[in-house]
Amino acid sequence: MTTQSQAAKPPVTRFDAVIVGAGMVGAALAGLLAEAGMQVALVEAKASPLRLDDVAGEIPAPRVSALTPVSQRLLTHLGVWPAMAAARVTPYRYMQVWDAEGSGHIHFSADEAGTAVLGHIVENDVTQAALNQQVAKQPTLTRFDGVSVSALQTTASGRWLVLEDGSQLQTPLVIAADGARSALRALAGISVAEESMEQEAVVTTVRCAQSHGATARQAFIGGRPLAFLPLTVNGDDRFCSIVWSTTPEHACELTAYSAEALG
Repeated sequence: MTTQSQAAKPPVTRFDAVIVGAGMVGAALAGLLAEAGMQVALVEAKASPLRLDDVAGEIPAPRVSALTPVSQRLLTHLGVWPAMAAARVTPYRYMQVWDAEGSGHIHFSADEAGTAVLGHIVENDVTQAALNQQVAKQPTLTRFDGVSVSALQTTASGRWLVLEDGSQLQTPLVIAADGARSALRALAGISVAEESMEQEAVVTTVRCAQSHGATARQAFIGGRPLAFLPLTVNGDDRFCSIVWSTTPEHACELTAYSAEALG
């Protein structure tokens, strides 16, 4: 893999694909396309890619994802799962979902599904750092870190992207992977329909009195889903990542509490 910095001002460079946004989705796709032999440019506004040495500390990062066995197979194919497993992944074999009013509940188990696990809870930082490490090994992939796309044009010869540092990229395929508020989507003039759900998600990590039992739990409390996602830290299986989807007012109230008050 080669890297371009803001100080370098190369001429127009042609790629088979340009991916804008080097998050989990963008980095995974970049790895797959580069593995297929395509010349790929990966453009990321953040200057310093996350490294595995920077993640999986004593306190888990607050943002996590539930990765299914299908996701695990993809990450294994990319060669990143072993590094993720060595850092920190937590398998869950059971899932419990219920209505706090007592009107309904549903339970799932890996045994009933005929699989070893239902999935793994993984900190996003762990997945991201492992992907960064792997794509760095791809000889047909070039990263442009610390720069954003300032202009996008479509011509008969393809798409042209101009970066903030003056770099110009030409490609037949541009992929926007720069998030829900995609700047590239706006440059392309693609409109979206939005509707406010009047909810915000409060995320944090707690250490419970008892083991999480390899179980993911979610309760629906007055239209405010509260999830407890299992995490095991250095053999301690009493950690959980909490995701509470609630009203903006309640979210503001919760985030104003101290750790002691929340406990």
